Amino acid sequence: MSPRNEPITNRSLQGYHTKAITSICFHPQPSLLSTNRKPDAKQQFATSSLDGQVCLWNYSQKEKETRLYRFKGHSKPVQRVKYSLSGNLLASVSSDHTCRLWAPKPNSDSMVLQGHQGAVNDVDFGIGSSYDESLLLTCSNDKTLRVWNLSEQPSFEASLVGHTNWVTSCSFCPERNDTAASGSDDGTVRVWDIASSSNLITYSNADAVAAISFEPAGHLIAASLKNGTAVIYDLRTDETVHIFDNSSLHYSGGIAFHTNGHHCLMGHITFGDNVDLEGFSLYDIRNQERIFTVTNSEIPKNNRNSQMDHTCCSFSSDGSQFATAGNASTGTVKVWDYDYGRGPKNEDNIKANLTTPIFHNDIRRPTIGASDHSTGNMKKQTINCEITEEEKEHHVEERNDQPAVHLQENEHASPLLTHTLDNIMHLIESLTQTVVLLEKRVAAQEHLSRRLVTKIDHDVEK
Repeated sequence: MSPRNEPITNRSLQGYHTKAITSICFHPQPSLLSTNRKPDAKQQFATSSLDGQVCLWNYSQKEKETRLYRFKGHSKPVQRVKYSLSGNLLASVSSDHTCRLWAPKPNSDSMVLQGHQGAVNDVDFGIGSSYDESLLLTCSNDKTLRVWNLSEQPSFEASLVGHTNWVTSCSFCPERNDTAASGSDDGTVRVWDIASSSNLITYSNADAVAAISFEPAGHLIAASLKNGTAVIYDLRTDETVHIFDNSSLHYSGGIAFHTNGHHCLMGHITFGDNVDLEGFSLYDIRNQERIFTVTNSEIPKNNRNSQMDHTCCSFSSDGSQFATAGNASTGTVKVWDYDYGRGPKNEDNIKANLTTPIFHNDIRRPTIGASDHSTGNMKKQTINCEITEEEKEHHVEERNDQPAVHLQENEHASPLLTHTLDNIMHLIESLTQTVVLLEKRVAAQEHLSRRLVTKIDHDVEK
C-alpha cells in the first residue's frame, strides 16, 4: 500500500450517542454551510443511533470546535438518516414504524410519515419527473417499500411489493430517478421501476442482505450480506461482477462508494480469541485490490453485539473525508482525512468542544417547506397511508440464474500508460458527475427562486 493512500484520523467524537450508531450521512453541499465563502471551510454530517436520537454535527476542518445538535422524536431505535439532494431536508426512519422529516438546523420540528406496518429500516431521497417534485423511498420489516411525494402537500405515492422477508436497505439510482434498488432478508437485491411499481431485476444471494449502495454513476450496486461476504452487480449486464469472500474478514453492513466511482469502502469484523477488531477497508473494484485498512475500534468478547451488521460509513461529497462508526456501545464517530493521489496530510488529532442543545418534536413549527427545495416553515403534521390488497398477497417470480463474471485487466498494457489513462478517466468521470450534480442544483435553485417570487407577489397583492 502506498503511503499517499493512507488516511489519518482527523477527530474522534463520542459521548453523545449512548448506544451503537446505525448510520452516517454527510451534507451533500458543504459549501452552503460556509460563512467565509471557502468551499470546504465547513462540514456537516448526521448520525442515527439505537438510542432513538438523530445527531447533527457541524465542524470546520481547521478549527477545533465541533457543534452538536440533537433531534428527539422517535420512540424506538433510529435505523437510518439521510440528507435530501439539496441538503434542506433530513429524513430519519425508526423501529417505531415511522419516517420523520427534519430541517438540519436548530429549532427544527419534524413531519411524520406513517404507513408501514413494521420497523422502517432505510430511507433515500430522489427527484421525480420534474425538479419541482421530490420523492422519498422507505423500506420496512413489513416486506414492502413505499414511495412518498414531497412536492406541495406530502403524500403517499405507491408501494413496491415483491420481497418475501424484511426489506433492510433501499436506494434511488443516482442518475436514473425512475429506478430504485432494495435488499432484503429474503436474500435478494431487487431493482424497481418507480413509475410502474414493477420489479425489473432480481439478484439472488446465499444469505440475507444487510445493506446496498449505488456507485455514483448508477451502473453498479454493492451489497453486504449477513453471512460476512459482499457482492457487486452491474446493472448494464444484469450480472455479478465480483464477490468479496475473505475468510479472515466478516463484512458487516457498512458500505459506501467514493466519489470517483471506483473505490468502495466496506466495514468488517476480524474475530480474535479475546478481542474482535472492527475495521474498514477501501477496495478498487476494477481489480479487487485492497487499497488500505483502518481499525475503527476493538470489541471485547463480553461486549460483542449480537447484531454484527451495525457498522456504517460515509464519504464527504468531495471525497476528501470519510466517517466511520460501528458496534461500540459508546456511540463513537471517527472522521478520517483521505486525499487520494495528493499524499497524506499532517495528522491533526482534535479534541472536540461540543455544545449539545436538544430539540424535541414539539418545540415549534418546523423549519421546512412541503417541498425539499423550500426554506420556509413546514406545518407539523402526520401523513398516513393504508395497507393495500396488493401488499397482503404478492407473488413475484425469482431469478436464480445470475452468473459470476469478474472484472478483467489488460495484462499486456504498459503500467505507466495504464496508470495515466486511469487518471484521465478518473478526471473525466468526476467532471461528468460534477456537471450533472450542478445541473440538478441549478434547477433546484431556479425552482426555489420561482416559489419565492410567487410568494412575494402574493404578499404584495395582500
